[in-house]
Parts: sequence; structure tokens; C-alpha cells
Amino acid sequence: MNDKTAKDDSDLAASLILAETAKDPKLKAHVAEYLDERIALAKAQQEQLKVERERNQREAALHDLHAENLKLRNHALRSQHNQLRAQHQHERLRMVYQGVLSAIALTLLGLIVYAVTSAATDHSVVVNQFQVPPAFDAAGENGTVVASEFLDQLQILKASALTSPDSRNLQGAWNNNIQLQIPDVHVSLGDIRRTLHRWLGHQIEINGEVVQQGKQIAVTVRGTGFAARTFNGAPADLPNLLENAAEYVYVQAER
Repeated sequence: MNDKTAKDDSDLAASLILAETAKDPKLKAHVAEYLDERIALAKAQQEQLKVERERNQREAALHDLHAENLKLRNHALRSQHNQLRAQHQHERLRMVYQGVLSAIALTLLGLIVYAVTSAATDHSVVVNQFQVPPAFDAAGENGTVVASEFLDQLQILKASALTSPDSRNLQGAWNNNIQLQIPDVHVSLGDIRRTLHRWLGHQIEINGEVVQQGKQIAVTVRGTGFAARTFNGAPADLPNLLENAAEYVYVQAER
């Protein structure tokens, strides 16, 4: 039986009931009372459905509000996690930075201690560049070259002599002349080193000059703690003159 048939049967039953109630006043009253009760029940059910619908709407709103609250808490937790991670990275970088600074400070302190100790115990002979006439510069025999030849003669004497183990070291002033660039200033680390060794050490500093006198030349050497001495000869005799000057300086330096 389909819905249409059931509806037709209901309408037919209702028509029969109405027809019978019209004949019997008591039955009509009972039917009217029954219909009032059914109408009141239907209204009560509709009111209950309305209340349940409003309750469901409130529950849905509360659910949405709870979901939004959870979303906000999740966002806050993520932000806190990112902040803690950034703080942790910052602490690590700060520790690394402090470690690097400490290492640099210790290195600088070690270099300073080494420089001061090295300067205080220095007993070397330092040969400065010689002053030479313009003709020597034109021929390639500049002051550094002549001083290097003089230093070579000192090295030969030191190697061939039976000296004590604590004999003086020999070096040229042009060695270790490293330049440190500072804005508008050229600072030579070699100059700083030599200054420390002059203040604290016991160096013998050798200066020399070559003067041309007509067809002859005069090689003069002087040093810390001993008098100057001049050696004369022809320009071709420069190696021999430097050798004689080196012998003089070597004897004076080892006293």
C-alpha cells in the first residue's frame, strides 16, 4: 500500500467519523475533545522541537567557539615554541661569540707575552739598511743589497767561528716587515717589534754608509755600544771592505 492509498483511507475514515459524530452529539463532543488534545499535543511537540533546535544551535555555536579557542591556543603554543627556539639559537650564538672573543683575547695575550718575553731576552745584532751614493742605486747596489751583503759576511763569520751557544743572533732590519693597514695610517708590525726589542732587549743595532770620494769609496759602520770605523778602497773592493767591516763589528758584538 502506497502513501496515496493510505491518505485516501485516512480521509475516508475521517469523513465517516465526522458523519457519525454529526448524528451523535456526545460522540461529537468526545471527538472535539480528542482533536483539541491532539492539537495541543502537536503544539507541544512543535514547541519542544523549537527548543531542541535552539539548543542544537547553541551547542553548535559553543562547538565553533571551542574550536576557535583551540585554534588560538595552538597558535599561541606555536608562537611560544618559535620564541623559545629563537631564544635558544640566540643563546648558542652568544656562547659561540663569547667563545670566539675569549679565544681571540687569549691569543692576543699569548702573542703579547711572547713578544715581550722575546724582546726582553733578545741579544741579537740587527743590521739596518746602508746609505749608498746615487751611483750605487743606479747600478742596482741599493742600501738593502749592500746591507744584505754585509749581513752575509757576518753570517759567514758566525758559522766559521768557535763561539759559545749563546752567541748573538744576526738579522736584517728589513725582515718580518709586515704591514697592517689602518685607515689613514700605515703601521708596520716590524716597526712595533723592533720598538719592543729596543726598549726591552739587548740588541746591537748596526748602521752603515757608503760614501764615494772621487775614485774611492769609504764604508763606515757603527753600532750600539762601540765606535764607528771606516774602511777605504776602490768601488771594486766593496766585497772586501764589507768583509773587513763585518769582522770589526763581529768582534765588537761578541764582547
